Amino acid sequence: MGGTDSTVAEAEDVRYGSNGTNTSLKTNATLGRLAVTPFTPATVLGTNVTTKTTFADAYSFGARSFSVWKAPIFEGVFPAELVYDSGNLIEKKVLEVNPTFFNADWSTSTGVANAADTRSDNKGPEPEGIAYGKAFNKNWLVVGLERDGGIMLFEVSDPAAPVFVQYITTTDWQGSMLSTPKSSGDVSPEGILFIEAKDSPSKKPLVIVSYELSGTVAIFELNSK
Repeated sequence: MGGTDSTVAEAEDVRYGSNGTNTSLKTNATLGRLAVTPFTPATVLGTNVTTKTTFADAYSFGARSFSVWKAPIFEGVFPAELVYDSGNLIEKKVLEVNPTFFNADWSTSTGVANAADTRSDNKGPEPEGIAYGKAFNKNWLVVGLERDGGIMLFEVSDPAAPVFVQYITTTDWQGSMLSTPKSSGDVSPEGILFIEAKDSPSKKPLVIVSYELSGTVAIFELNSK
């Protein structure tokens, strides 16, 4: 693939269709709109990436899954061990529960939802915030999907084999962020806080989510059923 001009080398995400040398893949119907990086693992630090720079491989960006890493047991600097990655599980679940607005996002100028697949070429549902906590003698992970608007609950008592439990969204895809009052519901989960029962004012485990675009906060209660 071709690179970017050295004057804009910090703009890491480029469209494959604008820079790819494989003409059979440059169309939008294939990989044309896929966001990739010219800074491959083989790129030497300090080397300028120009329009004449070519690479054998094109690397696309993540943010479609979550990973579980095992911390090193030795003192010092050692690599963590990858024990699990959710792969395409998140996108498969989103497609299952919200096919009409699969991989869509919101327009900040019009205040309404964009079409389905808007984000399929660029980070998908974009897992953003996560929170971990304990409840009902089990370990839980909450994953917020910034572009999709939903949050996902996983039981992670076995870190190497997380179990999907629930997807929930308080976004109204038919609404508007610019209406008064807002009819879009909660849009774009950013920060997530897990409050265990012992620290909760209701003595029930809670998940508090702040939403970036709608400027709202939602509180969810976990139950054992």
